[in-house]
Amino acid sequence: EIAMRWLADGTGDEMIKWQRSEAEARMQIAAEALDGFSIRGHKHSYQIWLELPDPWRADVLRDRAARKGVFFLTGDAFVVGRQPAPHAIRICVGSCRTRDEVRQGVETIRDILQGPVAGAPVIA
Repeated sequence: EIAMRWLADGTGDEMIKWQRSEAEARMQIAAEALDGFSIRGHKHSYQIWLELPDPWRADVLRDRAARKGVFFLTGDAFVVGRQPAPHAIRICVGSCRTRDEVRQGVETIRDILQGPVAGAPVIA
């Protein structure tokens, strides 16, 4: 009954507009913070695929980010069968409560990726 009313009175259309607008704003925040990295995602989506630059491994990035309170799925979570996992992570900008949380999360990922990789020589 509620859904039918929302369809009839335009509330459903307004909710869709709000969702698209919010997704687009969050994706823009992520795109700005991750500028220079290879990312893919539709502007009205809540998921971004971030291709990891060499020599980063998804598990190393995941562990470092988790220690800072940032969580995401690595490409191996989406592999079917015995195919190789992509060197990428999936960032969900929709799971954050606010746009500021989105910004903090993607900036944390960016900052980690711009730092040294474990086991790699640090070049000064």
